[in-house]
Amino acid sequence: MSATLASGQPLEFDNLEPGISADFTPFSPQRLFTAVGSTITDVHFFVPGTTAPAFVTGFGAVFTGVAVANTTFIQLFDRQDDLIASVYAPAAGAGSLSFAGFFDTDPRIGRVRITSGEVPLGSRLPGDRVAMDDFIYAEPVPEPATLTLVGAAVAAVVARRRRH
Repeated sequence: MSATLASGQPLEFDNLEPGISADFTPFSPQRLFTAVGSTITDVHFFVPGTTAPAFVTGFGAVFTGVAVANTTFIQLFDRQDDLIASVYAPAAGAGSLSFAGFFDTDPRIGRVRITSGEVPLGSRLPGDRVAMDDFIYAEPVPEPATLTLVGAAVAAVVARRRRH
């Protein structure tokens, strides 16, 4: 039988796989998430409040349920989509928390790919099932091209105001 919240909703993915909630310990209660039907989650960064691409200097993820070594990891890519680093979350066992992260001083991380375990939640295949809790990342910094466009727009507004 699956555990439920007061609202009647299944607890922590028991709707995908009955009883799986026992394998996860939330770092932030009711904030666990996972890709549905996949172990892959891609993260892209944007200037806050816009669709303009941005970069960050660091990224980390809290995982729960990492029971098998080298199955849960993050891959960080630069602005040309070249791999910067791969960082593995330590196997801490079902019901435990793990962290994987990479931090630098250069804002060059443009995309992150997260692989959470061996098989997606709800799969009938054997293998490590992992959920994610929190992401930690630096404030997004606009791409150089975006900064150039913003600078040109500001210069145009200033020039127009000076003429009037």
